[in-house]
Amino acid sequence: MTFDDLGRVAYEAYCQARDWSAYDGQTLPQWEDQHPDLRRAWEAAAAAVAAAAGSEQHREL
Repeated sequence: MTFDDLGRVAYEAYCQARDWSAYDGQTLPQWEDQHPDLRRAWEAAAAAVAAAAGSEQHREL
């Protein structure tokens, strides 16, 4: 799974949790329609979570 895939999963989970509604009531865009800077931010956030989850697994072993 790529960081793009992880970013998409995270973004879409967020959107689903918000019923695809932004803070101002507007509909959140689909991943493909999201601004590239925001897609990269979601990818970075997802990568950080994946890295943290990986380090947690090593601590538990």
